[in-house]
Amino acid sequence: MDENRAVAPKMSLSEPIGSAGLYALAGKSGAKPYRLLGLCLSLAAIAVLAIVYGAFAMGLIFMAYAAALGWTHTHNLLNDLLAGRIDAGAHLELGFAGSILIYTAFGLAVLSLARFRGGRAWRMLIGWQAWAPWKAGRVYWFIAVATLIYSFISNALIATYYPPSKDWFSVPQDNRFSALLLFLAAAVFAPVAEEILFRGWIYTSLRAQFGFWISLVVSSAIFASLHYEETHIYALAVFPIGLALGAMRETTGSLKASISFHAFFNAVAFALAAFNLE
Repeated sequence: MDENRAVAPKMSLSEPIGSAGLYALAGKSGAKPYRLLGLCLSLAAIAVLAIVYGAFAMGLIFMAYAAALGWTHTHNLLNDLLAGRIDAGAHLELGFAGSILIYTAFGLAVLSLARFRGGRAWRMLIGWQAWAPWKAGRVYWFIAVATLIYSFISNALIATYYPPSKDWFSVPQDNRFSALLLFLAAAVFAPVAEEILFRGWIYTSLRAQFGFWISLVVSSAIFASLHYEETHIYALAVFPIGLALGAMRETTGSLKASISFHAFFNAVAFALAAFNLE
């Protein structure tokens, strides 16, 4: 048996443990989060892995397309894509499908690195613990309700005082397939991939070194910065939501809590946008 490979200690996966206990247990198991320099290098490695996974998936897709319809047709399609000779509907569909591919690639990249670093105890490096909403405490539900109220108020203020940006969230009204792809990207793939990266990999590594508040603010700031668009407003509005998701991760000790709320939050946003209720 490889002595350097991390082995998870015996524990019940049906009962969650608090965040402080999680980091202590991770250390005992050998699944230690990276320190600051290691975290920065690991993020670069995650980006490279995501590119590799994405390119591999794209290659498989085009190979399957060529096998089904022929190389000539596939070659012409690729030329049209590169030259921008596709209609608006197809452009939307490809964009949303590409988003799903990117989220999947990044999620797999983080999981791959967690498995490499932690071995059989990899779940501790991202806080992947058992969690059930019906067992969530009052703090979790307070954060959830407060975040929803904040979101409704901030959306109303933004809609009133700031002009809309082309980058803001909108649901295609005349293309159901595009709308379906957007829903899958926003309410399924984005919450899982973003939480695994921000509240899982990044937050866990920071939390083991710097404590709760620094880890919460830094991980939330990085999360918000990646939602940047031309007005700067959306990133500022997202920052408190990142704080709420981090607080959920901390109070429950489980990444599944923040994933669940993130998915619900985005699904509500999608429904409001689809019915023009924002």
